[in-house]
Amino acid sequence: MREKLSSCEGKLVYSRRQVIVEPVFGNIKHNLGFREFLIRKKEKVKGEFALISIVHNIGKIINYLRKLGTSLNEALTISHFIPVPCG
Repeated sequence: MREKLSSCEGKLVYSRRQVIVEPVFGNIKHNLGFREFLIRKKEKVKGEFALISIVHNIGKIINYLRKLGTSLNEALTISHFIPVPCG
């Protein structure tokens, strides 16, 4: 593994991982405080991780809407998703 990571291709792949994947796990562990699974069995753990993933993604959506200056209530109204014809 050390040989793979020290190659040019390995360094490129790992550098992409640092930007794409690691911030997600950092947010889940540090900001959401999720450090261990509370239940056992693979199927149940998958469900628990799915819930944590949903929470993470909702947070990303809320941050995106804040940048747009749109509230969550405005974004959830049906008229927001249906284009209104002009004139």
